[in-house]
Amino acid sequence: MEHLLILFALISTGWAINALVKETVEKNMIKDLTTSVVSIQKMIDTTVNASIHNYLRGIGEKNINILENLQKDVASGKMTLAEAKQLAEKILLSQPIGETGYIYALTSRGILAVHPHDGMKNKDVSGDDLAKKLIREKKGYVDYQWQNPGEEKERAKVLYMAYFEPWDWIVSVSSYREEFTSLFDIRDIQADILSFQFGRSGSSFIMDGEGNFLVHRHLKGNISLLKDSESWAIFFAEMKLAKTGTMKMNWTDNQGDPPRERLIFFHHLPSLDWFVVSSVYSDEIRQQLGRIHRIILSAILIILMILLPFSLYIGRSVTRPLVKLAREMEQAGSGMFDIRAEETAGVKSGDSRHISIPIWPN
Repeated sequence: MEHLLILFALISTGWAINALVKETVEKNMIKDLTTSVVSIQKMIDTTVNASIHNYLRGIGEKNINILENLQKDVASGKMTLAEAKQLAEKILLSQPIGETGYIYALTSRGILAVHPHDGMKNKDVSGDDLAKKLIREKKGYVDYQWQNPGEEKERAKVLYMAYFEPWDWIVSVSSYREEFTSLFDIRDIQADILSFQFGRSGSSFIMDGEGNFLVHRHLKGNISLLKDSESWAIFFAEMKLAKTGTMKMNWTDNQGDPPRERLIFFHHLPSLDWFVVSSVYSDEIRQQLGRIHRIILSAILIILMILLPFSLYIGRSVTRPLVKLAREMEQAGSGMFDIRAEETAGVKSGDSRHISIPIWPN
């Protein structure tokens, strides 16, 4: 009976451990997929920001050097201050920044000394929040949202400013963030993106808004060129609609193959119109669970192989003296005998006693 109890306890424990491990493995896989998407998004944002900032800073510092040289010409008498400022304005406004960006100069009193739009030049913008920030800080980067008249929504802009004290000019180099995507080379972080792996074949990859693979372990070009283009087209359409989220869908790698469930996490980067994606086949998660099941079963069998012989030995060592005592008492039942029965199942280990039992006949 005790053997069955031990077996039942082991099986129950194994089942409980298996359920706990299954839940843990699934949660960890989902967490890994989510974490990978967030990590890649931050990696891209950091790299893009660094590229844009370095580009704008280079332009800003170059133009400060130009103003310094013009001021030297003023100091040496080669030109007047008015001529130097007029030439500086022409140089600053001749440089396109991105597609629509430009350079302008703001004084510490909030007056636009240089601006590409005639209606803005010499205008007092000291009450504007952005102008207040530029006047207060005078040097560094500013990321902000901007909406021009007639536009439906705000767009992200980035600015680098440097201060030229002799003329009290805060030289600002600015444009929309989305116009600087060409500065970022995805190959700089490609190895980091491809280092993420889930299950046997799960991975992370990058696609653009047109369905082209920017980073992938095996695939290149557009999804329309793939063997399993139908599955990719369904997935891409749903992903473009949702922008960011998770989905499970049946996927067919090759025509004629049975579909397999795929777990997918994705996030849209609007400034680049890119999608960061991490995915894994559900059956690969179950394969991991299958290996764990076999380990748990093996552990239970090993424990049984150890415990059952041991419990049998303990049981026999306890019951053998009792059986012997019962047999001797049965033999003495026919008359009076002085029976000396050895008690080896005493309270204390190693305690051995003799019991003298008088048997009187009826």
